[in-house]
Amino acid sequence: MKKVLRILAVVLAALALLAAGLYLYMSGRTNYVSDNQVQRQEDGNGQKADDVGKLDKLSVGEQAGLTEETETESEEPPFVYDLTKVKQPAEAALADCYTMLIICGDSVEEQHENGDLRKDAEGIILMTINHRIKEMFFTTLHADLYVEIPDAGEGRLGHAYAVGGGPLLTETIRTNYGIDIGNYAMISLRDVARELEMEEFEDMDISRDGLDVVEKLIYSLNYDNPLQVAAALNRILAYVTHNMTVQDIAELTLQIPVVLPYYSEKLRIPQDGEYVERDGYLLAEPGEMSRMLQEKLYAG
Repeated sequence: MKKVLRILAVVLAALALLAAGLYLYMSGRTNYVSDNQVQRQEDGNGQKADDVGKLDKLSVGEQAGLTEETETESEEPPFVYDLTKVKQPAEAALADCYTMLIICGDSVEEQHENGDLRKDAEGIILMTINHRIKEMFFTTLHADLYVEIPDAGEGRLGHAYAVGGGPLLTETIRTNYGIDIGNYAMISLRDVARELEMEEFEDMDISRDGLDVVEKLIYSLNYDNPLQVAAALNRILAYVTHNMTVQDIAELTLQIPVVLPYYSEKLRIPQDGEYVERDGYLLAEPGEMSRMLQEKLYAG
């Protein structure tokens, strides 16, 4: 009987979340931005953001410290970044999976101090729900991973957000690792941690602690108390920018009672021994990274 009551409570919580989400969405509380509204960023001098990063337009060899003058003297072999080895997942594997990109960025105050310019993403997390195997995955992608940014050249994964916001970071992850992303949400984690009085994360290193904050945020809400959940959402939505439509929010909210019992696992990409660090970049073979990610997230 208690189990039945708990299930009913969770369902009611989900419905309350849905109602609250739709109300807040329609009242303008959420910071919804459609993909076609996001523009390539320019700095104060009119330069495109992808031209500002001093290493972004260099060749692979130069980025790894292997210029023509030093290549023969270097003890480190040149790094060849080969996207042809990246395979896109089969449609069947995607049918039962949903992935949201969670971008951990500056506080609102820090963004204003930066002239409201987007900066590199500090934390990049994939939240994947696999209904077929009944598992949830929280995957941290290191922001310093060396990648090919579509239409912007080579650079750090986190820099894709500075150049083209959530849509370009989404496309960069799809291009380099073959992961299909449904939606994205940029969260000012320092603001959220302060708003919800998470004192242990007051001086967080977002690249290191972002996943722990997001996980605690999701699982700390009392889903048996719809009013408490709605109140918490109301407090943090001002610090979230996303591309979720009303339908997206409704579909995701209604999944809550289904996915709460799922087993969850945390992943960090790349893992130790899977990359070489040079000049602040993490150099990892994209074909191998995409194979590992797809086998884990899509279970196949």
